[in-house]
Amino acid sequence: MRKVKKDNSDLIQYLDTVKELKNHISIEEYRDEYRKLRSDDIPLIKAQKFKSAHTELRRLDRKKESLLDKFIDELNPVNQASAFASKNIDKLEMYSLYRRNLLEKSDVEIIALVIKQRTGVALEFSVLLNRVLSNSLTSRQSSNQSVKHAGRCQFSKISYAIASKDEYSKLKSNDFGNDAFDYQGHHLN
Repeated sequence: MRKVKKDNSDLIQYLDTVKELKNHISIEEYRDEYRKLRSDDIPLIKAQKFKSAHTELRRLDRKKESLLDKFIDELNPVNQASAFASKNIDKLEMYSLYRRNLLEKSDVEIIALVIKQRTGVALEFSVLLNRVLSNSLTSRQSSNQSVKHAGRCQFSKISYAIASKDEYSKLKSNDFGNDAFDYQGHHLN
C-alpha cells in the first residue's frame, strides 16, 4: 500500500499559493504578453523588464505546479521510483497510464481526490485504532477476571489451609488418648 501523507500542510500551502496567484494576472496572460513582446519588433529590454516585473507570478506558478505534481504522485497507485527501479515495462506503462489519466483532471478535481483519499485513510486508521483499543480493553478485562479467579482460588486454598490448621489444633487439644495426628488429621503413630 502506498504511503499517504497524514498532515495537510501541503494542501494549505497549495490553497495559499492559489490565493496569492489571484492578486496577479493569469499565467496564460503573462505568457501571451511575453510572446508578443519577444516576437514583435519591440526592444529586448522591454521583454526583460516585463519578465522581471512578474517574477513573483512565475515563482507562485512553479510552486503550484510542483504541489500538483506531488498530489498526482500521491494519487498514483504505482510508485514512480519502484516502477523505474523494477525496469518492468508493464509497471512503467501502468504508472504512465495512471499519471496521464490524473493529468487530464482539473486542479480542483485533483485536490478533491487528495482530500477524499486522506479522509479515507484517516477513517481506516480511526477504525483500526478503535478495534485495537477495544481488543486491549477486552483482553485486560479478561486478564483481570482471571486474576480475580486466581485470587479466589488462592484465597480458598488459604482458607482451606487455615481451616485445616484449626482442625489440627482442635484435634491436638482433644484427648484422643495416645494417638497423635498431623494438621490434616492423619494418624502419626
